[in-house]
Amino acid sequence: MKAVLMSYRRMVRETFSDIMLIPVTVAPFLCGVAFHYGIPIVEKILVNQLNRPHVLEPYYLIFDLVMLCWRLCCFVLLVLWLL
Repeated sequence: MKAVLMSYRRMVRETFSDIMLIPVTVAPFLCGVAFHYGIPIVEKILVNQLNRPHVLEPYYLIFDLVMLCWRLCCFVLLVLWLL
């Protein structure tokens, strides 16, 4: 367990020492916030303008899948960068 903690500390230190890895680490969380709060707002605007009951709601699962893939890609790139 001690080796894992030392390795994790090194990864965090390396991440914050490289200016380009900080946005890669933070971007998935910002996208998650944008999807969580932005998509319902856009949905309300489109429903009011198009007079339809649902516009984006059927695609919520696709948005979740895109978010999951984005996080996975960023995590893999981060891990590969630190190797």
